[in-house]
Amino acid sequence: MDIIKYIKNMFSSVFGKKTKMLEAKTTSQDENNGFKKNTSKRKEFIENNREEINPKGLNFAINQYLNSLIYQLQNEGRVNSYNALVSLGGISSKEPGKNLETQNELINRIENNKHFQLIRQPRDKDKPTNFFHIKANNYKVPQEAIRLYINTERKNVAQLSTELINELGTDEQYYFKFISDEYISKKPRSETLVVYTDHLQINKMLQTLEHIKEKNPQFFEKRKIGNPFMKKYLDGCVLVAPEVNSKEYITEDNKRKTAKSYNKLLSYALQDSFINAMHMRAEKSRRLKKEIANNEFLEEYLGTYIEMDDEQKYMLVEDMKKELKKAQERNPDLDIAGIEDVEVNETEKVKENEK
Repeated sequence: MDIIKYIKNMFSSVFGKKTKMLEAKTTSQDENNGFKKNTSKRKEFIENNREEINPKGLNFAINQYLNSLIYQLQNEGRVNSYNALVSLGGISSKEPGKNLETQNELINRIENNKHFQLIRQPRDKDKPTNFFHIKANNYKVPQEAIRLYINTERKNVAQLSTELINELGTDEQYYFKFISDEYISKKPRSETLVVYTDHLQINKMLQTLEHIKEKNPQFFEKRKIGNPFMKKYLDGCVLVAPEVNSKEYITEDNKRKTAKSYNKLLSYALQDSFINAMHMRAEKSRRLKKEIANNEFLEEYLGTYIEMDDEQKYMLVEDMKKELKKAQERNPDLDIAGIEDVEVNETEKVKENEK
């Protein structure tokens, strides 16, 4: 049995939960326009202050995402777009150092400091903690918040978090989260520390991180590794993305899916762009059209992709770039590095508007 038939049989008989796009509530054009207005200031700031976009380009980023999906399929038997995305650039966790001890010391310090709140994610005490959120008591996340993503090795996570608090002090209003030692020991992730800020406070936060970098360059040795779809600051040490104001992803047929984080929003866009690009390729290949005619699962499309030749894969990535651009136009909270260089012709725009 070939890989495509194997995947189809496996997922139709074993798994009931589909990974294709779910039915969702339709949103209005007026609401879409409101979302666009709310993101203008921060996206303008990010664009004006960002460093060079990933020199390897959007093609490289998409191929990394597709390879991550394939790795999931080969090692776990099923795939998830969000998990494939957040694992991009995840650093090996083989060297724990004293991270757990430093983490416990930091948690104890925060719990005994009236200036801070410590929030565990998830909040369910019966589940292991994935992230620790450290939030000043009076801090409110700005409406047009910006997330700063930092990727460091497991052994440095808690120490970097401690240094950030030491630099900022206890009188400032700030909020960040860092990955737990237990989580990173099992699953590398591309962002180990996330700082929440806005276009008014971002320069001060970047100066703080720059100062930490000068004193502790070892925290940023892996700075070139990270989510390739995001824009860069501080010589690649910090990746940046807007907070998702709408908390929703809007599909091409104007329906909604819940997306409470930027990575969730981007993972939906990537999944949609991949499936749509597969159908675009199928319109030019009778064999491929027949192959994916009854596909329901993301895994089935991926099995077909694996069997495609190099030229077909290259053209599919080109189609994905166009689909991502259209997804960003529908979802203005997206801010994909390199998307501004992608051209979508007028015919494709008309088809998108007719849906």
